[in-house]
Amino acid sequence: MHAEILATGSELLSPDRSDTNSLWLTARLDDIGIPVRRKTIVGDHGPDLQEAIAQALGRAELVICTGGLGPTQDDVTREAAAQATGCFLRSDPVIEEGLRRRFAERGLEMPSNNLRQAMVPEGARCLPNRLGTAPGILLETHGRWLALLPGPPREMQPMFLEELLPALRRHAGPLRMARRVLKVYGLTESGLDERIAPLARAFPEVEVTVNFSPLDLELRLAARGSGSKPEEGLESFCSRLREDLGSHLFSEAGESLEQVVARILRARGLDLALGEVASGGLLAARLSQVGAPLRRALLVPSPPSRGEPAGSTLLPWPADLPSARAAASRWRRETGAALALVVGPSRGSGQQARVPVALSHAEGTNAQELRLMAGPLLSTRASQGGLDLIRLGLARAPQD
Repeated sequence: MHAEILATGSELLSPDRSDTNSLWLTARLDDIGIPVRRKTIVGDHGPDLQEAIAQALGRAELVICTGGLGPTQDDVTREAAAQATGCFLRSDPVIEEGLRRRFAERGLEMPSNNLRQAMVPEGARCLPNRLGTAPGILLETHGRWLALLPGPPREMQPMFLEELLPALRRHAGPLRMARRVLKVYGLTESGLDERIAPLARAFPEVEVTVNFSPLDLELRLAARGSGSKPEEGLESFCSRLREDLGSHLFSEAGESLEQVVARILRARGLDLALGEVASGGLLAARLSQVGAPLRRALLVPSPPSRGEPAGSTLLPWPADLPSARAAASRWRRETGAALALVVGPSRGSGQQARVPVALSHAEGTNAQELRLMAGPLLSTRASQGGLDLIRLGLARAPQD
């Protein structure tokens, strides 16, 4: 069995609303081995939704539609589902009585348009909604399942778990889906693809997707099988990948680089001092957001002009690797931190910039020159390069 998800609501086509229901449903379906092959967002337009439901039922054995079950005129999911499946809508007296009782218990008069929520396609099973007025609907048609669930997550999620999931478990079989998210730094997208291509051929049961961002690369892995086979397949794949990627692989749990650095610092009881120029304070901001132990952070916005007084304890200015090493070592002594990282100013012309970074710790000082693309993301990329130098320094330094 495989699934498609339809999210309804014109608000989901606007720039300020996201379809989070599909993400949640995909995770729950993964747990029972039902892969989601397609997700679609449809506005509140009956003919469009009718067409989308009919097409989805032509492809998938399970179609889950969220939203559009309310009492207003723009809630058209019931009508569209009935038209797509050739079923007549009828009023369910049990649902109607439940609606009237729900309003009466609150001392309210029920508007007549709420009776639309009692309309159900013939042959469908109603899914109780203990947190709202809109019941869900489960309809079997021509060997396919169509489930209509409310849009609000606080109503949709309990209904899925309590009413729909038990029925799906009985039909899903023994298969389940396992996923992992790996993060890689220091390789190009094409370079990563070249390294993993032989592995992908050797493990055809593992689906591999590479996602690019300006900071790092994300590897999304998925495997489907029975029992422990999916996890075992992913572990075998990852074991080979660790050897091939080496230090470029920095997380197998989808963590950001700052999360990895903060976790290692906390685990080893170490704190960090920062001195930033090209990274513009982003290192301190990113590490602070994840609770990293920072001793002190110094931001120097720009190099002083010739003749201006030196306003920073990091001067002489760390414009090259030797001066960056010296500045990091001095900054560690002055702050008393276990580690000190200095990110110098950017130098270069055209599209490429060079940024010296240095990390001082008890075993010495590591330094490198970052070669980065110039432009508005330079500070962000410089902060990522600095985080990676901390990560590598922590990996090489002996533990207490």
